[in-house]
Amino acid sequence: MRIALRTFLFVASSSICLLAGDLTITFKTSSKGLMGSTTEGLQISYYSTTFHKEVNEASKTDTLVDYEKGVIYTIKHKDKKIEMMTFEDLAALADATAKRLEKMPDFMKNMMGGGDQGEMQVEQTGTDTVAGRPCKKFKLTMGKMLDELSVDPSLKPPMNPAAYAKFMKLRANGIPGASGTTMKKLYEELGKLKGIPLRTHLSGLMGMDSSTEATEVKTSEIPASVFTLPTDYKTEDQGKKLLKNMK
Repeated sequence: MRIALRTFLFVASSSICLLAGDLTITFKTSSKGLMGSTTEGLQISYYSTTFHKEVNEASKTDTLVDYEKGVIYTIKHKDKKIEMMTFEDLAALADATAKRLEKMPDFMKNMMGGGDQGEMQVEQTGTDTVAGRPCKKFKLTMGKMLDELSVDPSLKPPMNPAAYAKFMKLRANGIPGASGTTMKKLYEELGKLKGIPLRTHLSGLMGMDSSTEATEVKTSEIPASVFTLPTDYKTEDQGKKLLKNMK
């Protein structure tokens, strides 16, 4: 149903700003599971004025956001399948999930992270250098959540600010309970930071412990083929399917 949370957090960390040129960032990623296992790999983030694409080499799954059409595509290469969801369906799913949560007993809400965890605390902790680029370090805390970022203030995502803001609000609204409250506050604070994070470490949110570190940053033009969907994959309207199942 949802884009990987790590992808959401990375995109959310990019400040809403004026349009800039194409941008490609390659990251080393590491994520620890609840059972203690660690998954490592490479993630490539592509930004243009219309698209944002995340390529996860470990999972063989790409996420493509088309801001102009208002559609999110999850491209599963192993299954040769594309799952699509419109921004409108994402909003409807968020609303339906919130209504279901309201009807749940308190103990079930608590299991899902019900309740407010307090205010978000933001602190600038110094400077850093990542992929040869000077960065400002920040620490964001809320309850048990800790998000540590090294942000390059000279980098700007080129997508349309209004479409980007709409997408990020929809993503935050789609997470129920205290985790959703945390994500909304995290989105608000990350949106105030200028630039793009090149090093991140997130822990304490829904059992997550994940990190990213940029190894290469390129500002050259991205070929249109990067944002072209595979023509031989089966396409499924995941948004319509999920909405039907929730009735």
